[in-house]
Amino acid sequence: MADVVQQIDQLVAKAQKAAEIMRGFTQEQVDKICAAMDAASVANEVKLAEMAVEE
Repeated sequence: MADVVQQIDQLVAKAQKAAEIMRGFTQEQVDKICAAMDAASVANEVKLAEMAVEE
């Protein structure tokens, strides 16, 4: 259980660091990230749907 808590703490710390970095992004940078996320979801829509059903 301690390993899980430690792993969660590490993931939260990484997410907080990433959020701090992203706060400095311009709107153009955010738009590019969103466009890339959209393209990735479309390119992987079948796999994502299969994973959703499994979950």
